[in-house]
Amino acid sequence: MVELVCFPHAGGSASYFHHSSKHLAPAIAVTAVQYPGRQDRISEDGFADVVDAADAVAGEL
Repeated sequence: MVELVCFPHAGGSASYFHHSSKHLAPAIAVTAVQYPGRQDRISEDGFADVVDAADAVAGEL
């Protein structure tokens, strides 16, 4: 199976990719990144810069 990791646009959230993931399944597993400060992570502080964000995402993947 192929895994596709999706990053929301500035100000966007992971739910943006929900519709697409239905159409790609089961051949492609869609993993959408949910940034801190968005939707269910609203209470978390955002990243100071893109390097911090990249390090955090890489660590989770």
